[in-house]
Amino acid sequence: MEEAILRCMHAGGKSAAPSAGASPVPPQAQPTPPPSINQAIRAIDDLIISELKEVIRHKDNAAAERQRAQSNRDLGNSEVAAEQERSAAREEARAKEIEAEIRGKEKSKRAVEKFL
Repeated sequence: MEEAILRCMHAGGKSAAPSAGASPVPPQAQPTPPPSINQAIRAIDDLIISELKEVIRHKDNAAAERQRAQSNRDLGNSEVAAEQERSAAREEARAKEIEAEIRGKEKSKRAVEKFL
């Protein structure tokens, strides 16, 4: 009831209290404020961290694939070794793509930090 009285007073009502039979007015939904700059920076940092983990995973996969390729080459399995080398190259290429994306996010982060 006290909340209804305050709403009525703030709305410029003629009386300080609503009529006894009036139902309380539900509060209006407030629009969600845009994220703060600090929240944006934290979100960018979270993305960068997850992408750095992905880069490490791709580089580790490439290194392991190169080791398997060398083992197969030593055993005389040159066709298998060649395919493993190609697989390692794909893993390294994906890591470089992600690194480029990270650089873009870091650039965005620096642009946002100017508003602090």
